[in-house]
Amino acid sequence: MVIATWLLGCNGDDTTTPPEHSTPLEDTGPELVTDLFAQDMITPVDILWVLDRDFDLVGNLPEAIDPMWEVLLLADPSWQMGVLDASAGGNRYALITKVWGSWPPPNGAFTVGTPAEAARFDETVYSALALRSNAPENKEFRRSGASLYTVYVTEAEDASDREVVSVRDFADWYASLSSTARIGVITSSDGRNYWRDRTVGASMFEVGSEKAAVRGAILEAIGLEVTFELTNTPSEPPREVEVIYRDHATIYELDQDYTWSAPDNTISFKRVIPPPDSTVRVIYALDGATPAPTTAD
Repeated sequence: MVIATWLLGCNGDDTTTPPEHSTPLEDTGPELVTDLFAQDMITPVDILWVLDRDFDLVGNLPEAIDPMWEVLLLADPSWQMGVLDASAGGNRYALITKVWGSWPPPNGAFTVGTPAEAARFDETVYSALALRSNAPENKEFRRSGASLYTVYVTEAEDASDREVVSVRDFADWYASLSSTARIGVITSSDGRNYWRDRTVGASMFEVGSEKAAVRGAILEAIGLEVTFELTNTPSEPPREVEVIYRDHATIYELDQDYTWSAPDNTISFKRVIPPPDSTVRVIYALDGATPAPTTAD
């Protein structure tokens, strides 16, 4: 979130120019702009994984999520996770399993059974949190006052029975759960076009690196960011970025610590995650001439 933008250049004194005269331009050097981004963590948060066993990533989730336990420990939000099998049938249908809120996770935390049928995402979430909300497994998961972040993990299309819940009814119901209820999606290139517009207040993470996709989802769930969109287009990539935490500023360098994407006009930290309650400060130059100051007669 951008919390402030400052122009540090000088445009001269405010004076009145007679309408019959044009204002000459003088190159006073580039303007400097400062963007400030606040790292506001979301806590408490309940993270619900909805898994499609036919998607290869599901079997690799324990390894893909492993680096994120340290991130959660250091950031220290109040978090809880649960798992829904989107393909389960019979007495396992729409039951949240393996609920936990600390490290290490329980054995087989992300293990789901052999698919009983095609994965049904909206239907399973709706059934778990509405139709079967009083089941002991499901009632234990939702915490009062906690933000809800649901992440679908699949490359297939949603096979939900729309007689159980229509697309429109699901969207309205999910939005009614809380103002911070969000749905993110981890998918492959095969599912990219279908899932791009099915997220709710969150992102679609396409699997290039499984660890990167899971990292992105966890960071979004707890509200921490590693990519920041600048408010103006710089004349050249910002060479340094500061992270200010507890009145101490740490300087990071372009390419070594972060990258700049010209098409998106964003900076992205490579390995560093700015901590909660820190401020990211980016100072960069703008091109352009400014009106020359005039002198009153």
